[in-house]
Amino acid sequence: MLSKQIQCAECGWWTLCGSSELARRLRTLGLLKRAPDPPDELVGELLATYGPKLRCDRCQATNLQIADLTDDDRGDWQQARTCEVCRTPIDPERLAVVADATRCAACQTSADRGQAPLEVDYCPKCGAPMELRTAHSGGVTRYKLFCTATPPCRV
Repeated sequence: MLSKQIQCAECGWWTLCGSSELARRLRTLGLLKRAPDPPDELVGELLATYGPKLRCDRCQATNLQIADLTDDDRGDWQQARTCEVCRTPIDPERLAVVADATRCAACQTSADRGQAPLEVDYCPKCGAPMELRTAHSGGVTRYKLFCTATPPCRV
């Protein structure tokens, strides 16, 4: 599994990322849109090339420092797993009971009840997540996907 530490030199923010989180961050740059589960080698190569273009979550600065995790960090990383559906951290107690859990308790309960998770659509122009909104025109209400980037791009 690919694991990296991303750190901002401007504000000091940092995070630990696994291969799925790194792929999500690369999608914001317009990469890997059609690959739902890209191989670690591809993510590593794209990260080496496009990593400096990633933005800090706190101050939005670019040119983040990307480093491999040391063996000490890898022990902590195993506890910091995020849900594959809602991207929130999975409770450590849940991981103690179900070691290979990939979803938080709420998302797993929804899946057990037969409710399909919503698949996120990404903007074809900027790679930001899209949001379904109503659009009124000529007395007819329609549903359209809008970009959630700030400022929003026109798709």
